[in-house]
Amino acid sequence: MSSAKNGAKERLYLFDTTLRDGAQTNGVDFSLEDKMIIAGMLDELGIDYIEGGYPGANPTDSQFFDKRPKLKNARFTAFGMTKRAGRSASNDPGFAAVSKANCDAVCMVAKSWDFHVRVALGISNEENLDSIRESVRAVAETGREPMIDCEHFFDGYKANPDYALSCARAALEAGARWIVLCDTNGGSMPDEVERIVSQVAAHIPGERLGIGVKIRYLDQHSVAARRDSEAAGRKVRHHRQGRVGVQLVVLRIEPVGLGADRHRGLAYGQRIEAPAVAQVPGRMRVAVA
Repeated sequence: MSSAKNGAKERLYLFDTTLRDGAQTNGVDFSLEDKMIIAGMLDELGIDYIEGGYPGANPTDSQFFDKRPKLKNARFTAFGMTKRAGRSASNDPGFAAVSKANCDAVCMVAKSWDFHVRVALGISNEENLDSIRESVRAVAETGREPMIDCEHFFDGYKANPDYALSCARAALEAGARWIVLCDTNGGSMPDEVERIVSQVAAHIPGERLGIGVKIRYLDQHSVAARRDSEAAGRKVRHHRQGRVGVQLVVLRIEPVGLGADRHRGLAYGQRIEAPAVAQVPGRMRVAVA
């Protein structure tokens, strides 16, 4: 996400997924207390959106949203899927658990590659667009901030640009605050990202666009983090693959301008990682201060 007026430096917003994607490595299982602690740290750091998890998917996530952390800065966000085709938004229990969760915003993942719509969902392209529209409207009606993750957007755009763009437009027209273009596989090259984002921005206002960054922590010079944050300059959605450390992204995009504090990010990165690494054999243990 970004904004810039009257020559001011562009503002980059951060959406952190530590509490969901960060728990998807074998051996990592955040407790309710872990989630509360990590959410507080991320809030202090200045993260704009904190994705708490998937309400209704497991007891810990459901309890976390029932108790919801007290945040001073960040918008507490629920993750989920758009409603299922063939059902209304009000008649889909899984969607209802997400859309009515105790939160400020709801991030819904939607298929934007026609191949996945046909093969994975087994529905028509238009049915998928209807699900996107109805889901966004349903969340907006509750007073929560709706946003759509266009899953595999870059792959889908390269295969069928008209349909991928129609998914983004459907979300925009239904009232989504953010339309996030996800490089789900993390395989798009810098020139592809720049070209596709520029083309999409001709149809979707830049202040409503986000970029989904898939970061795998192989070393301190993550190509994915540098590639997508530099090419996009919009909303950066930070996906983690088990290793939980916020400092890399904060350092990479600090020149663009954001609310998160770079120096605190270095310290919090280690503190936030502690609950995760303590449960994974062979990893260095880091004490939580």
